[in-house]
Amino acid sequence: MRSYTVCQIILLALMLSRGAVAQAIEMVVGIDFISGNLYLISETTGAGGLVGNTGRSRTNSLAQDSAGTLYCHASNTLFTIDPVTASTTDVVTASTGTEVSALAFSPANVLYAIRIGTSVGDDSILITIDTTTGMVSTIGTTTGFTGLQALAFAPDGTLFAWDIREGLVTIDPTTAAVTDVNASVGGSAFTIQGIAFRSDGTLYGARDSLYTINTATGVLTLVGSGGYSDVRGIELIDVPVPPVITLGTPSPGVLWPPNGKLVSVEIRGNVVAIDGELDEVWLQVDDEYYEYDSLTETTSLLDGNGDFSTTVWLPASRNRSDKDGRTYVITVYASDDMGNDAEPVEVTVVVPHDQRG
Repeated sequence: MRSYTVCQIILLALMLSRGAVAQAIEMVVGIDFISGNLYLISETTGAGGLVGNTGRSRTNSLAQDSAGTLYCHASNTLFTIDPVTASTTDVVTASTGTEVSALAFSPANVLYAIRIGTSVGDDSILITIDTTTGMVSTIGTTTGFTGLQALAFAPDGTLFAWDIREGLVTIDPTTAAVTDVNASVGGSAFTIQGIAFRSDGTLYGARDSLYTINTATGVLTLVGSGGYSDVRGIELIDVPVPPVITLGTPSPGVLWPPNGKLVSVEIRGNVVAIDGELDEVWLQVDDEYYEYDSLTETTSLLDGNGDFSTTVWLPASRNRSDKDGRTYVITVYASDDMGNDAEPVEVTVVVPHDQRG
């Protein structure tokens, strides 16, 4: 079962509020340069949140293979990154000589990279890295282009790059020849340091903010910002999202008088699967006195919209010496058939000591 960070839940709420969620959410994942922090960024709002720290530094690139695995290169090491936990695993030593400023997997799953020139002002160099052996092969020098900082293959196989001086360009992956998409639109190191394509062909770019980039004109359109900075590599990933539970106020929520009689308490709520189908929904009662604890499967109670209503019988009783009263905690749990667990939601029912509040 997967667990999810607070930032993922926040971003899910942003997406839900805009009616944009159908199944798994396609989101931007980005890594910053100095600290190696990994972020999730909403492709609809541009707002981001920290997933965690990778424990790496000078992380200047990010790429995703056909299996959805994220790769990064730093300190002559190729490693993978878990987008849920930000943990990393070394794959192979890949000595590139100078720093890698960009990575991208081709449709054939070949890992391409840009390494910077030996001296300031040198042209960038297009290379490939064998993810099994670490062998580095040089394709060629990007003549006349010295500031290539991002790579991404379009769905049709075109290799795009971002040059911090010239803006959006294309690169021939067989010769390293570079073509400026629009000579009248330049680039900047302060706007774009990473680019990536969404599955529908939309090109995104980011550094301190998220942009879409017109692949025909090279023109940027701001999406938004917040929660991240100096992002150097980005990718679009499918984030599996757990079911969402909402609960109404129990009726009644206060049991009075404390005459020892069983009271019917109605629990209403809604459980919706975002990624996949609902598998199980459970309702648990935790009694402060451990006398009426229970666990009941309630999956069958959900209607076609995920709404449910059920009744729990609780005794309206408490110890005379219990000054803060007796508390019952009702918690709903849910999971889907993709192995995602919902964030549990709870409500309380109390038998107060008295009615003075």
